[in-house]
Amino acid sequence: MEKVTRHILIILKGVLFIGLSVQTVLGIVWMCYNFSHVPQFGESLFYMQASRTLRCDEYTGILYPLLLWIVRRNHYVVYVIQLAAAYAVSHRFLGVFLSGRNWKAVWGSFALVTIPVALQCHMAVLPCSFAVSLLLLELALLAEAVREKEKRTLRRLAQLSSCWLLLALLLPEYLWLGAVPVALFHLAFCRVRKEDKRIKYYGLLLAATFAGMAVGVNSLTQTEGAWGRLKKTPLMTLTQRVAWSNLQQDYDIWPEEMQDYVEWTIVVGAAYYADDMDNRFFPAAEQSVSDGVITRRQADEFYLTVTKVAWNRHKAAIIKEIAWDMLGYAASPAFLQLFLMGRGYDTGIRNYDFFLEYTPRLSKFCMDYGSWWFCAAAGLSVAVLGLRLLYRLLYGRGERGKGTAPAVLCCLVTAGAMILWYTAEGAGLFDYKKTAVIAALWMAWAVLSAAGTVPGTASRTVSRAADVDINPV
Repeated sequence: MEKVTRHILIILKGVLFIGLSVQTVLGIVWMCYNFSHVPQFGESLFYMQASRTLRCDEYTGILYPLLLWIVRRNHYVVYVIQLAAAYAVSHRFLGVFLSGRNWKAVWGSFALVTIPVALQCHMAVLPCSFAVSLLLLELALLAEAVREKEKRTLRRLAQLSSCWLLLALLLPEYLWLGAVPVALFHLAFCRVRKEDKRIKYYGLLLAATFAGMAVGVNSLTQTEGAWGRLKKTPLMTLTQRVAWSNLQQDYDIWPEEMQDYVEWTIVVGAAYYADDMDNRFFPAAEQSVSDGVITRRQADEFYLTVTKVAWNRHKAAIIKEIAWDMLGYAASPAFLQLFLMGRGYDTGIRNYDFFLEYTPRLSKFCMDYGSWWFCAAAGLSVAVLGLRLLYRLLYGRGERGKGTAPAVLCCLVTAGAMILWYTAEGAGLFDYKKTAVIAALWMAWAVLSAAGTVPGTASRTVSRAADVDINPV
């Protein structure tokens, strides 16, 4: 039985290695064919324009327009920097779990960079590539500190806070999302420094200083409404999340006086295109406030009424939509294919169309393989983990990942916060670029599963320095 278990593990690891290698080769080929192209995302055109004046609104951080200004909007330089950063950070993250500097870390880093949904970020003029890299670096620093008590220091907190600061200056929402790893580190830091209250206060003061720097720089470089985009209130966000998919059907149910707040043509347009909630629906209602047609209080009552009507009439459908979005953000490569087949309520194909823009056949094959392999790699990784746990239970031997469980938990908490944040942003706005780092975490698990030693053979492979901690127990 012991020998059979070892052989099965060897086969599973081999399949993982082959599948990840195929993904890497496809990704490199795709990069070569698309390196000279710039996907025409609306956001890319916006950032190119913003880099000429360095004017930012409340939704834009100064860091990416500044980078584009420095490199004179040369997309070749941008791609090289983004790909190099992604590779270096992937190597750093895997190095936390892989002992020594060996070829497996290099191979695994290429596998993380060439995940199709992440590769699309790295090969576009968009800040999401650096967002993936910086957050993954933040998680690497956190995981290392969780695994090794001696690294729970103020210096490590300063490193984490520096990543947080850069993220907040890149995309303003990371002022909150980037704070999650910092908060988790502080909890671990306080456990080590129980007896020294001054150190705890120094840690809080340090984190607060970096938060103040992020808020201060953003306030100095951002001008509200500079690019004509409406600043959404929490109530508007709630309305978009709950009411969008049934906006047209519910129009006749609204009170008659409220039906005059927004024209019917705008309601129809917003019902078909979720972006028109921000571009037309909310601006039309706010324009009525500016013109004195309705008061601020009446506008808020209108949003609340629209939300209540939708919830009361379509509660089950709304909950289902929220579940689809959460699952989509949690495992975007897998659920993208379901959206493309018309499952769910939102196709999510806007990014996919840009991925196919210049090399449609190759791009489709890469994305289809990436989605299929994502599911297969997850299943194989579960099987590897289950067999390792079974081997340890039956024979009392096998790898034991010191501090791996808390590190995995930190990654899960951070990923969960991102899923909740982007799901709450609104219905019909699924964008897998925003959570590409979660796909990278899934693939990192597959890489570590493939790179681990087979129980019972560690004594014969110790000289290779390739042992890996992958078990969360």
